[in-house]
This record gives sequence, C-alpha cells and structure tokens, in this order.
Amino acid sequence: MSEILKELSLMAADHKLVPFLGSGCSVPQLKYDWDSIITALAKEVNTEETDHLKVAQKYVDCYSKQQLCDFLKQRFYIENFSDKLGYAHLAVMSLGTGVIYTTNQDNVMEKCFEKYGRKFKLIKSIEDFSNSKPGDRLYIKYHGDLSLPESVVFSQQDYEKRMQDTDHFLNIRLKSDLLAKRLFFIGYSLRDKNIHEILTEIQNVFKGKMPKSYMLVYEHSKEIEERCNQFGIHLINPLIEFPECKTNQEAFEKFLQEFVTQTMLQKHEQQINDIFRPLVPATQRVVSPLEIESLDRIVDRDEFKDACSKFRAIMDQSLIPKDLESEVLNIFRKLIVKCSNEAESEALKSAAFNLYISDKKLRVELVILLMTTANVRENENDIFNRLHIHVKGVPEDIYIYAVAFATERLLSWGRKITDSFRVHVTSWVERSLDFEELDEDTQKFIKGYLDKAWEGSTIYEHPIKRQQRLKKSGFPRLGRNNSSDQILSRMMESLPKSFNKPFED
Repeated sequence: MSEILKELSLMAADHKLVPFLGSGCSVPQLKYDWDSIITALAKEVNTEETDHLKVAQKYVDCYSKQQLCDFLKQRFYIENFSDKLGYAHLAVMSLGTGVIYTTNQDNVMEKCFEKYGRKFKLIKSIEDFSNSKPGDRLYIKYHGDLSLPESVVFSQQDYEKRMQDTDHFLNIRLKSDLLAKRLFFIGYSLRDKNIHEILTEIQNVFKGKMPKSYMLVYEHSKEIEERCNQFGIHLINPLIEFPECKTNQEAFEKFLQEFVTQTMLQKHEQQINDIFRPLVPATQRVVSPLEIESLDRIVDRDEFKDACSKFRAIMDQSLIPKDLESEVLNIFRKLIVKCSNEAESEALKSAAFNLYISDKKLRVELVILLMTTANVRENENDIFNRLHIHVKGVPEDIYIYAVAFATERLLSWGRKITDSFRVHVTSWVERSLDFEELDEDTQKFIKGYLDKAWEGSTIYEHPIKRQQRLKKSGFPRLGRNNSSDQILSRMMESLPKSFNKPFED
C-alpha cells in the first residue's frame, strides 16, 4: 500500500477527511457535457462568449435566475442512478463520513443515497442546518441547489457576491469542519471551468491560507498540477499509484476502491473494542464493474478451488451494486456448475453466507443453486453432515418449491440425480409448506419434477408422500412464515408456463 493511501485511509477512519465532490464524478451520469451546456446557454442569448460565468450572467440578465435554474435542471437532473456509471458516488457513500461537500448542482449523489436507502440531510440553506439533527449525514451543496435559485452560485455576479461574503453560513460551516480535518477533492480537473474560482474562494475563506488538502484527479495534466501547487494541494495521480492499470478510468476507480477498502480495515481495527456499540456507519468495500468482468473470466478459466477463493476475496461482505447483482449471481452459478464434491459444496455454502444480495428473487435463486450441490455430497445418511442452507429473507417454508427448480437445473445440466440429493430434498420438504395447501398448478409443477428425481432405483420414499404420511401421523411441522405466501406468489409469476406441460395429465 502506498504512503498516500495509508495517510488518507487513516484520516478517513478517524473521520478527519472531508470529501469534496467535483463535476467529474457526475459527468458519466448526465446527458450533457459541460461544453454543450455552455454552448446552449450562449445560443439562447446570442453571444459568442465562452467564459461560462459571463454567459450565465447574460442569460440571467435577459431572463431570470429562476429560468437559468430551470434550464440547468433539464441537463443536471437524472431520474435513476446508474451503478455502472457512478462508482465514485458509491465509494464516497460507503465511506460512512458524516459530511460531504460538493460544488455540483446535479442530483446524482442524492439519487445514489435514495437508491440504497441511505439517510442524508441535504443542506442548501441556513434553515436546513436548523432542521438537522445530531448524527445526520450532511450533504452540503456549497454552490447551492437548483430547487432554491437564490442559493445557486453559477453566474459572474453570484461568484463576486460569494467571494465578498466571507461570513456566508456555508463558509462558517466549512471553517468549523476543517478545524481538525482535511479536504479531499475528488473528480475535479481543468474541465471544471470554475476550478480556479472554487479554490480561490476556499482560500479566501481561510484568509489566504488553504488548509492541507488532497486532490484525486481523473486525468493528470501539467496545468492541473500547476494549479494544485499554486494552492498547496497534494495532487494524486491514480495512474502513478496503480501503473498496472491501462486507462485513467480504471486507475481512478482502483484508487477509490483501495481507499475505501483500507478505510474499512482501519475502522475495524480501531473499533474492535467498540464492536457492539458502533458510533458511525460501517464502511463497506464496493465491488466495481471491472472486478466483475475480471472475475467472470477467472471463473471460466481457473480450477474450482482457485476460482472460488478469488470470488470470496472480492465478494465477501462487500457492497454489490444493485444493477450488477444478476451478473454476480451468474458468476456464482458458474461455480455451482463446477462443484464436484462435498468439500466444494461446503465452500460454496460459506461463499453464499457472505454474499450480500438485496434482490429477493435473486436470493431465492441463490438457494436453488446451493440445493443442486447436494447432488455431489456423500454419506447421505449422516444427519450431522447435511447441507443446511441459510439465505437471509428466504424462509424454509418455500423450499418445497425451490427443490423443484433445483431438480430442473440438475436435469438441464445432464446430471444424474443421486440418493444424496434425494435425502436432502426429503429433509427440506418435511420442513416446508404443506403440499396439499398449494394451488393445483403449483402442485403439478412440484410433483412433476420430484417424480423425475425419483425415477429409477432408490430406497427412499417420495418426499411428498412422506410429508403427507407424517402429517397424518401428527408429525409436528414448522409454523408458516408470514412472508412465505408472498415469496411463493412471486416465484409463480416468474415461472415459465412451459414448465407445466411435461406433467399435464
């Protein structure tokens, strides 16, 4: 680990680092780039001026501040956050810091928070501070929010007014936050046309002496290096830190990924004695799209042991972007297909236990895939050596339905059903919903595949017959989980109608 990564992660773990997001983080999510926005503004007021401050000022003079904000909303606001295009926001969110600043006027960070259910307090006015509570995560829009035109700093007069107002409430807050902390600029570059104004403004807040700060750039240049030297900012070039990366994007994401990971490790080490009373949100490592692509190739290429080990090294307890969960589960399915013995089945069970999947349907699919590994286990009569599956949010009640899907998977892979699988299915069905309480189509689907599984020579009783026999004998069963019916209903909705055809009378 490089010295700068160590330095930053130690400060972040101690909550002594304040992220300051630049437009470079949001550009991939937006429909328009900076140049096209300024060009469109200039066209509206019939000017060849290229200085965005002057162009914006002329637009305000011709129309109004409200109309400028409406114009920018159409270009800066998004409806849905894209995980594949927003790794910087995911990483900053996962740091768990109490305050985040930005000069951006887009809503990308807000949409990221909303998508993952993370609570935050948007600060755009002094009243927002008054309404905040201790412990609130603050997202401070240093140059205002488009929903409040008087707060927006975008035109020449806006900047001049802000530069003169050193006692602006946000400047006072920034001074307070940096009494014992450091600034970490992320995603700024010379593409931010107002970078000099931003840095000059912050320097003025501190009466000409910028507090020790760091800047992680997307793309290094001599100009940005000179600018950072001018303001005493430590410039970080991700391609120097990770020379093995082939592109600026890969190096930028790699640096953020390693930064979040090291911060998480530092937090764990520091909080070991406080584990039962965490004072701050836990930092999670964020899986990147590049890692998923690389892991997919590894699982295709490597033997099971190495592939599974690398899968766990990346996925264990990590935050998997929701848009990428199905891709991760597809990689896990490839590992399942490679599974050939009991030890590998156990390894996959452990991997699944540490795999954080939020989508309920995908969690059910995870259970189904794990069930198939019972087919390669040994000593089926050893009750202490059974495959016990526990996936959060998937009740055992619906396992009677999942075993039919597991049987379908094995048959589609050309696998011969073993007595080990039959024993496990029997155990799972015993603890599941009452077969006779299911609707006719569901019964036909389940019985059809279990009949297939019980074809051939076997000493084991058909699981449905066994369940009903034990029921008549007064065998105590688990109580029905309240969520079982809903999950079963969702599974039925996704069931291809063709599955029922082979088992019609």
